[in-house]
Amino acid sequence: MDCQRENLLSYSESHAHAGIYIHIPFCVKKCPYCDFYSISDLSLRKSFVTALLKELQLRSQPELKVDTIYFGGGTPSLLSIEDASKIVESVAHNFRLMDNAQITMEVNPGTIKDINTINENNTKRVGQKTISCLTLT
Repeated sequence: MDCQRENLLSYSESHAHAGIYIHIPFCVKKCPYCDFYSISDLSLRKSFVTALLKELQLRSQPELKVDTIYFGGGTPSLLSIEDASKIVESVAHNFRLMDNAQITMEVNPGTIKDINTINENNTKRVGQKTISCLTLT
């Protein structure tokens, strides 16, 4: 029985994939129906991203295979492409981001300054990865 358990544990550890949800708490304004944590002080974005990068470093698990990153919120599309890139790169540095990882970001169409930053497939290149944009209307 112990041998079977050890094999099962080693199998699950070697084949386990994780998904990472990253909550971006910023909104242009707080909607009265929304129960999610959010703030409208957009001046805090830089310090938030800095703290998030530190948190990812502190929780680093280079052996953990990550096959999904999901940016939810709030309104994650209030992040700059540069900040989103830093976050994805930090996940790739601190975890084992799979080559075919799915990266998705909730997008409020009103927060996209340049619609040309999103291509016809609702994707945007970020470093070596592509973010799929899920538009919420």
